[in-house]
Amino acid sequence: MRLIDVQTLRLVNIFNPQQTEYAILSHTWGSEEVTFQEWEQVNPSGAIKGQCPHVHKSEYTNKIKAKSGYQKILGACEQAQRDGLQYLWCDTNCINKESSAELSEAINSMFAWYHDSRICYAHLPDVSVPRNHFRQTCLRQLEDWFARNDDDVSTLAEFSGSRWWTRGWTLQELLAPGEVEFYALDWTPLGSRTSLRTVIAKVTNIHEKVLADRNKIPTFSIAQRMSWASDRKTTVIEDMAYCLLGIFGINMPMLYGQGIQAFQKLQEEIIKISDDQSIFAWKLAAPDRNIWTGALAKSPSLP
Repeated sequence: MRLIDVQTLRLVNIFNPQQTEYAILSHTWGSEEVTFQEWEQVNPSGAIKGQCPHVHKSEYTNKIKAKSGYQKILGACEQAQRDGLQYLWCDTNCINKESSAELSEAINSMFAWYHDSRICYAHLPDVSVPRNHFRQTCLRQLEDWFARNDDDVSTLAEFSGSRWWTRGWTLQELLAPGEVEFYALDWTPLGSRTSLRTVIAKVTNIHEKVLADRNKIPTFSIAQRMSWASDRKTTVIEDMAYCLLGIFGINMPMLYGQGIQAFQKLQEEIIKISDDQSIFAWKLAAPDRNIWTGALAKSPSLP
């Protein structure tokens, strides 16, 4: 596992993550994310060799530092320092995606990495705290502010309408960690998964018991767990299956290019280890007698 040293910003290899305290970042990808290679050019650790592109190095590194994705990671590193942690993990720059073997290993390990983290920071860039509320929110627990102001407060509307709730990968990032702390665009704290579980349950249709205790995940049926992903999307079709591996305790090879077959293979792997027949409890959105279907759903939106 590769982690960021939040003091030096250099990447370090950790071989015993379960014995290492680290924070982990959950976020939605934008157009200015920073790759492993770019991070190494700015904060070289010796992991890769090579020259910068054909521009002056300072100009190139300044362009990387100006990216919103770079600034987002810096914000997470600063929060980790405030929490007394030395390391942070982020999927954009801690995985060398040019290595298919490393990417496959990372995807299969991701649920465990989130599970083993000390704390997960969920950064919501489409949520902002009104300026007139800024001082109050810095001085008290924001969950109390949510509780008093309910649906008529714009920040709560932004929170519940954030893009973060619609993405496939953020489902396991919500459920796997021991605790998740939510932050607005400027890293103003919004509250935790535990304290905001009533609001989160309404947004996600995930039972409060699971939000309060991640160990409750296996006690819910296959169909119920599938339903948690029913309104979520991934950019790549296959990732709709791969983002659910940890929730069902599955480990399988990554194969991009197979489309919806990846989700069917996920279900086949689940059937091998579970006798829960609710996996077959799905129906077409618009039944048509002229359509022949198999026993397995084509996506989690069908159960």
